[in-house]
Amino acid sequence: MPDRAPVEQVLARGDREGPSAMIALGVDRFRSIGESLGHAAADDILAALAARLHATIGPGDTLARVSDDGLTVLCENLSDSGHAISLAARLVGAVTGPVVVGEQELLLTASAGVAFAGAGAPATSLMRDASSALYRAQRRAPGSVEVFDATLHTQLRDRLKTETDLHHGFDRGELRIAYQPLVSLRDRTVVGVESLVRWAHPTRGLVAPARFLPIAEQSGLITRIGAWMLREACRQAASWSASFADRRPPAITVNVSTQQLADRGFVSLVTDALDGSGLAPSQLVLDITEGAFHDDPSVLEVLHELKALGVRLFLDDFVTGNAALSWLTRFPLDGLKLEAAFVRGLGADPKVRSLLEAVCGMAAAFDLGVVAEGVETEEQAAILEQLGCDVAQGYLFCRPVPAGQLEAMLAAALPPPVIVEKADERDSCTVTMREAADALGVSASTVRRWAEDGRLEAIRTTGGHRRFRVDEVRRLRPAGLSNGSRVRGVQLPERALPRTAAFLRERSATIVDAGLKATYETRGGWFAQDEGRPYVEHWLRTLSEALDSGQYAAAIEATAALTRRARLGGATTVERVTFLDRSCAALLRLLSETALTRDELPPARRICAALRHRVLEDVD
Repeated sequence: MPDRAPVEQVLARGDREGPSAMIALGVDRFRSIGESLGHAAADDILAALAARLHATIGPGDTLARVSDDGLTVLCENLSDSGHAISLAARLVGAVTGPVVVGEQELLLTASAGVAFAGAGAPATSLMRDASSALYRAQRRAPGSVEVFDATLHTQLRDRLKTETDLHHGFDRGELRIAYQPLVSLRDRTVVGVESLVRWAHPTRGLVAPARFLPIAEQSGLITRIGAWMLREACRQAASWSASFADRRPPAITVNVSTQQLADRGFVSLVTDALDGSGLAPSQLVLDITEGAFHDDPSVLEVLHELKALGVRLFLDDFVTGNAALSWLTRFPLDGLKLEAAFVRGLGADPKVRSLLEAVCGMAAAFDLGVVAEGVETEEQAAILEQLGCDVAQGYLFCRPVPAGQLEAMLAAALPPPVIVEKADERDSCTVTMREAADALGVSASTVRRWAEDGRLEAIRTTGGHRRFRVDEVRRLRPAGLSNGSRVRGVQLPERALPRTAAFLRERSATIVDAGLKATYETRGGWFAQDEGRPYVEHWLRTLSEALDSGQYAAAIEATAALTRRARLGGATTVERVTFLDRSCAALLRLLSETALTRDELPPARRICAALRHRVLEDVD
């Protein structure tokens, strides 16, 4: 394993007579590899690479480790600058290939940056310049070699200033959110809105996202920006839902960086944003880049937790990179987004049309929605609709604008609530194609074929998706898979229960203790711990407020939020169901013993039944 002392000692010497070169070598995605396998495994990888690199460098070169994930080679007294550049390419080639750690084989790639300096040049400048060249090489492509020059020096200086301004600007509230509608290509109604960050610099004006978002990602500020955007977008979407209560509310799309997905607290952040705004999870869409699937193996677990919340997930810029078909089956995706660069080629290049037709057909086979970005002409919109694309966004419909400027368009273009024509109330529940396929034990393509030949009646949503009535799916379900039972919905009271609300506030501690005692043999468990108690208390407060006002929807949503939190905290299904059920039972038992609330006991039973039903809906 190379250590850090040799190169620092050589750089500190004053007897360097000729020009020197520093090669900064970086193993691509090495940090995420270390986080996944552990730092001991990362050290083993560097030790294995050191043997390859020592065999590649010459006798006058010095190899050293300058950081947890960085290696350098110092070439002294050069007679030809081409020697350092060719050596950098050989070093990249030496790293590229498989390396075995324990019983696992990893395929590594590397990039390199080269900087030159005359005799007596400061060591710190040489190392900084090589690192800057390495950063540009890593951004370009794996296996790249970049040389630091005057242009790069200017870019580095501008980047450092932009990074400083961005940190200060974020703290001063200079960032803004613009919103761009997503439009159904079938009827031109607005079915969603994407949130896009903008930076209003006090002297430079509006800074393009492409100029500052990569810097935010490199500096780590992207997680703070992303958290702010998520909260603001959910709040704005909830506000629109309230303002247009007689229309179908638009989904809100928020872009998520790979760093956010790698953050262990991201799912909790999403839960907080939903609970804090009151936005329904189904109204939140998270756009994820394919780079997230490469960088961290734990992303799959995070995505499944997000799906458990009810959030929808779209793969952004699907046709730009190396997106594998296996992702469409391995990852719980709801849709794909076509990059604007390909959409712009429609009508001009027949190959682009063939490519997008294949993508739309593949998405249909997996029952995934398709959104096209960057639509600017009616011709593009018409072709996309013919290809089976559901939704589009772009300048043809609306530019990204502040929330206030979008409200007039929403008022005119939001669709009415979905009303399904039905023979009776039993038909009102519908399921997706994938859910129908799972229930019937067949593939999604089989369900699609049955829908097309009339064997299974399908309902088309405004987004172009097929949904199926539950009773129709039950009709085709094989005998023995269903007991034929039907759960009746709970009719909530039409009046407030103020005495029950006051009683609940007075006896909340007793009710919680009874629920915990009935759930746990010991005092352990999520609901009993410091992590869970604040959410239990919030649930009881919301329930008492609902009893006071007679608005019981908030209590049901608070119950759903509590069970989601418990699930994220590790509470089992039995634990969640038992605690909520026994807490409700304790409340009803205490109410029955109190004469003051005797006339409110029957409606209180209905409310508790509705809360129990809501908990059971989230059972795994």
